[in-house]
Amino acid sequence: MTNTPDPLDELIASWKEVPVAQPGLRRRVWARIDATEARHRRPGFIQQCRDSLSALVRQRAALGWIAACIALGLISAELRATRQPMSNVAQMAAIYLQSINPLLRDSASGPP
Repeated sequence: MTNTPDPLDELIASWKEVPVAQPGLRRRVWARIDATEARHRRPGFIQQCRDSLSALVRQRAALGWIAACIALGLISAELRATRQPMSNVAQMAAIYLQSINPLLRDSASGPP
């Protein structure tokens, strides 16, 4: 291996690209940094509530699903309530009293 210098080494060493100076570059960089930080700042409580409410209103499918679930719950509660006629209220009261009072339970079964 010889130690002869390569002629391209001097040429590459002398070649330097001088960047063109841009006026206001620092100001523009800091303006972009400030704009990015402003976008990522946490909003206040009121703003968060407002954003959450507006996001919920925008989701019509979610509101429709909630309304359908509420309606289905009300309809099923109404159907369940109407299945038990009011004539059985006295019988249900007697059964309840017998279940909580052992003396009534013994007397309901008749004499031993």
